[in-house]
Amino acid sequence: MAKSVNLTAHRNTIEKRRKHAFAKDFAANVGNIIAENDVRCAAFIGIGADGRAFAWWDTGGLVPMYGFPETMGAVLKHSVEESNVQEDFKAPIGGGTFARKAGKK
Repeated sequence: MAKSVNLTAHRNTIEKRRKHAFAKDFAANVGNIIAENDVRCAAFIGIGADGRAFAWWDTGGLVPMYGFPETMGAVLKHSVEESNVQEDFKAPIGGGTFARKAGKK
């Protein structure tokens, strides 16, 4: 007889593994940037699965507060444009923060 599996527990285990892998990979990438460069000013922006935004930042005294958001946005925009990474956004149909509208592409 096949072993019964609690699907909620299984889904939670898979999600925990995904979160852990994401955090480990992200930390390694940030660690490499910091190790290879004299980073003094940084920002982390995250969007949760529920659409909430989170931020951690430190100007390091290098960028004035009034210009910090625009400076970091310009750096990110340039990085994304130069990356040549393919779009991987998959809008949910019928719900979610960035839902697709019926009949529109």
